[in-house]
Amino acid sequence: MNEEKKTDYHQFCEQWTKELMENPAVQEYCKTYQKYSMDSFCKAYANIKASGLKWGEMYQRLNEQKQNEWIDLAFEHLSIIQQKKLFDAQCLWRAEQLEIKEIEITFDFRAWEEDILNCSFIPPITLQEVDWYCQYLSQNNAEFEQDWFQDWQNYEEIKEAYETNNENRNFPEWYDFHNGKTGNGVLLTLPDIRGKKEKFYQSLCIEDSRKHDPPISYVKDPELEKPYMNIFDTKLHITLAQLIEDKQTSKLITEYLKGTEHHHTYENETADENLQYLSEIKDELIPIEAHDDYRVALNRAVESYRSKKTIEHLPLAFQKYKATYQLGISLGTEREKEQFKTYMDIGKNWKEAILRGRELNGEPKDFDF
Repeated sequence: MNEEKKTDYHQFCEQWTKELMENPAVQEYCKTYQKYSMDSFCKAYANIKASGLKWGEMYQRLNEQKQNEWIDLAFEHLSIIQQKKLFDAQCLWRAEQLEIKEIEITFDFRAWEEDILNCSFIPPITLQEVDWYCQYLSQNNAEFEQDWFQDWQNYEEIKEAYETNNENRNFPEWYDFHNGKTGNGVLLTLPDIRGKKEKFYQSLCIEDSRKHDPPISYVKDPELEKPYMNIFDTKLHITLAQLIEDKQTSKLITEYLKGTEHHHTYENETADENLQYLSEIKDELIPIEAHDDYRVALNRAVESYRSKKTIEHLPLAFQKYKATYQLGISLGTEREKEQFKTYMDIGKNWKEAILRGRELNGEPKDFDF
């Protein structure tokens, strides 16, 4: 391996970010988007460039094999197992039946949702739980698509859905299946003692702010009329790479993004996209069940195939998880870690409001309540 291969490209991220911000071509590329989003986009691009230079060749090989897609997809589903355990812990914590030193306010659970595989205060995944999850995915009524980008720790919405059977509210099917195995549905009947206390203190803070802060006149900002640069939009990064990078670097960045794209987005494909997806599967026959709407039939065929491949690769993903966990290596993607940091920063505002409310109520400015 030559010295270039050993380079820790991430050490250059700060320098690359500065160069991107000052690059006239990049400024021109970004000018149709909100200027406030350019900084975070350039930082994200610099990190993607580092990953592409470091791992692009590996992902090019894996992209050709298609194997990494299924192991990574199965690994993502392992995180769903942990989401339910975190939610159960949240129910107990809100009812003041469980103490968690890493949790100060309810919003902390929302932050840990983003970095769930590194959540240290819930037990590690077990083989029994993997078996349960395989059973769940094998069910005919398991909605594979439903398991993506949900608010797994949205306590209020999930509890309302459980109590009212409101179809407009979201109750994850995996939670329902898990409750059937564990009997943990009873946790949703526990009182939300902690949540009510927080809302009381927050209301005091809001009321005080209204008394002392004069209303701010709204001035329309033309920048906000422009679209935001989504740092997880792979097309934006690939287009910029093609614009400013040399051919080899652009290719490595593209291969890295292609290999990790299922970490960034998972959308309902159109019928044409589903048909194209199925046509590229050369080594297997994919059954398509009859339906009045061929688009639904195609979508179900794709979902069924993805579900089948996920089940097949869950044991491999679990072995990878166990080995990584036992070595004490951080789990999850860079995106998840960045999201966790973002939500922890948001949580600081919640904490300040609660502490201010405590002070206004003549109580100590701490979270011991």
